[in-house]
Amino acid sequence: MPVPPRSTGGRWSLAALIATLIPLALVVWLPVTSEVSVDSSGLTTETQRTLLASEGASVLGVLAVPVLVAAIPLAASGTRRSRQARIGAAIALGLCVVLGAMTVGVAYVPATMLAIVAASRDQRPTLPEARPEPLRPGY
Repeated sequence: MPVPPRSTGGRWSLAALIATLIPLALVVWLPVTSEVSVDSSGLTTETQRTLLASEGASVLGVLAVPVLVAAIPLAASGTRRSRQARIGAAIALGLCVVLGAMTVGVAYVPATMLAIVAASRDQRPTLPEARPEPLRPGY
């Protein structure tokens, strides 16, 4: 079971995951395609459909890839490889944006930016500054 994000990098990774879920939800609820048909009597009918309704369930598989990529750092949180997972996820989300730039890739730009911020945050705890001990007389 993954450890809840306690570091700033983990919180940013969680924000990136939430940002990847937003386009997925929009595909299900918002109409993105429109069809206009005219019958022989001249009556025009406009039909608006969601991407899910027009393209089928296969679009969910494509949109699930960035979500799974953004979930990797959260699954690796609390391990020695959590920083590498955040860096890898930021790179992979960037590739998703570039490869899907002509379609839905642009919707993942905010998630990619959040993943980059998460990757730049160091998860290692900072140690307090060492204070020099006062000099003792006679030494």
